[in-house]
Amino acid sequence: MSKNEMQMIRSLKNKKERNEHGLFVVEGLKAVKELLASRVKTRSVYAVKQFDDIKMPVIIVSDGEFAKMSSMKSPQGILACAEKPSHKLSVAELKNELTLALCGIRDPGNMGSIIRAADWFGIKNVVCSSDTCDIYNPKAIAAAMGSAFRVKVHYTDPVIFLSEAKKSGITVYASTTDGGNIYEAKLSPHGIIIIGNESKGIAEEIKALAGVKISIPSFGGAESLNAALASAAICSEFRRRKMFHPPGRD
Repeated sequence: MSKNEMQMIRSLKNKKERNEHGLFVVEGLKAVKELLASRVKTRSVYAVKQFDDIKMPVIIVSDGEFAKMSSMKSPQGILACAEKPSHKLSVAELKNELTLALCGIRDPGNMGSIIRAADWFGIKNVVCSSDTCDIYNPKAIAAAMGSAFRVKVHYTDPVIFLSEAKKSGITVYASTTDGGNIYEAKLSPHGIIIIGNESKGIAEEIKALAGVKISIPSFGGAESLNAALASAAICSEFRRRKMFHPPGRD
């Protein structure tokens, strides 16, 4: 393994370098196996030993070399370098889907957990503002636990995207502290759900594009839910309505 190659892998910890090279890193045996089973193209795999269940050539490196490449506190001995997929976003294709729109989500752990929740609830597309955490951040990839290879994550201007969605007749929901109780609200099986920044919420110009504001009522003493927990709870209620309520009823 060349010095330049090692430096390139190390540089992918930074968003600028990931964008420049069009590559990202996946660490851990389970995550690497999920990557190889997905449609995302794997460039190379590096490990401190041979793994029998990895069905592609593995570049063996020393423990010291691997430690320099890894972004984990406790490296698991295997990582892969993959090509960032390019996804086309078509508002027209979202008419019959449930979609998440993330605005200002900064924490990588929250970001990855939201993508994992989206995958669990069968959400195929997640649309993000430019100031939302890069899904290919190593911590976000780790938190997503393979879901980032199945869910299409798009980055675009949320005002333009949501304005176009409204013109196309797509219902836009916003998760806000002053919204109506989600368990009493009329929900469509399709639509776009805006999830805002963990502390600041949704920017006013984006919130103004929502046709329906919803909130999750508290039953205890916790001050709030983080963005990942709120996203999972909201997606769960939307899917529950779709499963247990016949068409034409909320």
